[in-house]
Amino acid sequence: MKKNNRVILSSVIIVILFSFHSTAQDRNFLGWQPTFLLQKKFDEKTNLFLQFNTELNLLEKKYANRNFPSEVTLMDIRPGFSTDLNPNLNIAGCFVFRLRRPFSEDVTTELRPWQQLTFIHRINKYRVRNRLRTEQRWIRRNESKPYEFDLRTRYRLSIDFPLQGERLDNKEFYLNSSYELLVTPTIDDAFFFRNNRTYVGIGNKINDKNKLEFGLEWQHENLNKEGNIENTFFIRTVWVVKI
Repeated sequence: MKKNNRVILSSVIIVILFSFHSTAQDRNFLGWQPTFLLQKKFDEKTNLFLQFNTELNLLEKKYANRNFPSEVTLMDIRPGFSTDLNPNLNIAGCFVFRLRRPFSEDVTTELRPWQQLTFIHRINKYRVRNRLRTEQRWIRRNESKPYEFDLRTRYRLSIDFPLQGERLDNKEFYLNSSYELLVTPTIDDAFFFRNNRTYVGIGNKINDKNKLEFGLEWQHENLNKEGNIENTFFIRTVWVVKI
């Protein structure tokens, strides 16, 4: 790995670790997010995909007399599509079916279609992407109650590049990093209760059909106006398979 690539990677990791601070009333969690993504080329510009996501809380916690057990907190099935309108603009759509706490006695569901635009800019080997997404979320927080509706907007700035040479070849590594801002305009004080996500990962293009990525993500959001926050530090693993 070249020196400038090591400097970039080290800087992003330091930002995440120093951001993971706490006070006595904060909530801090450690989780794991395994993802499996199947991709199928429909034509020269369009891909179909089917994604499976799981999220786990790895350490049992107790805050304000509320227990947060070590468990699978959610499971997703996400079919969707992605189309290149031109080399610098991509559109995508997806439908998310989510089970919340799927192995508990209080399992609930969420239905979430989303739509997104991605603007792509390339500078030599570096790919910079600006992604805008809107999500319509129908959430059933209790099986005895009806679905509640939220509209959420997301903006993500990301950069990825090969760590060896000018392009990514088989058996070579790449770096993928991003910052994402999530705002729910249908709630009060939407921007104050925003969600911030910072991610850095190292991936490997195993061959023309498989990529594997390992990364660290820090999620941060305000809990209340008294200054208490929730931090979740995720280990992310992503396996992408082209069929």
